Amino acid sequence: MQTNSRMGRVLPDVDAFDHPLASALRALMARLAAADLTASAFHEATAATLGAARLSQVLGAPMAAALASGTDQILLRRAEGARDYTLQVIHVAPGEVHPPHVHHNVISTQMILQGALHVREYARVRRLGSSQLALRLLTDGVYRAGATLQSSEFSRNAHWFAADRAPTLMLNFNIRGFERETFDPPATLGRRLVDPTGEALADGSIVTGELSVEAAYARFGGAKLTAFTPAVRPRDGAGPLLELPL
Repeated sequence: MQTNSRMGRVLPDVDAFDHPLASALRALMARLAAADLTASAFHEATAATLGAARLSQVLGAPMAAALASGTDQILLRRAEGARDYTLQVIHVAPGEVHPPHVHHNVISTQMILQGALHVREYARVRRLGSSQLALRLLTDGVYRAGATLQSSEFSRNAHWFAADRAPTLMLNFNIRGFERETFDPPATLGRRLVDPTGEALADGSIVTGELSVEAAYARFGGAKLTAFTPAVRPRDGAGPLLELPL
């Protein structure tokens, strides 16, 4: 059995989702690997594939299990050399916060299946030093069922989200190792926690420091996003997703 490594941990492969949707997603990964699709085209095709599926029916059993157990449900997880992929239903408990973080060589689509999240999405602009980045805030609002968060190396790479008083379920499809160019050196881990609450720079970006996992959860883990006022307004300031925060 192969293993799948994330954040320095070794995880077993999982093959618990025998459905045409799994085949469709694997076919898209093959096209991306063959350079038949760019990261942005892969995102578009993935969103269209998920949007065409009747996810509430297809994922009825794992969604029910996630709500009953309060835990994530892994549908697929596999390592293939330097690449790996995961498909899972994520359970976000009432009041649970996923602190702000950036990704390395990860292309992901997260679609909200049930509930709502307060979400802030950012673009990585440039490095300011070995432990600081400039991020640009793109969106800040409530994302409800059917909405997607899509990240890649050079598009909406960072996000921060939290549930309100009800549990939220998301379908998370992420793949690692498919980017041909990366923001940081190839040896960088797949995910890093950050603090995007620094000062605003002249170009509208925000000074952002990298944090340990422990420090990130100590600062952000028990607080609503509204407790931290952005240094600048969102870049993408219109659209149906931008409502009053939770």
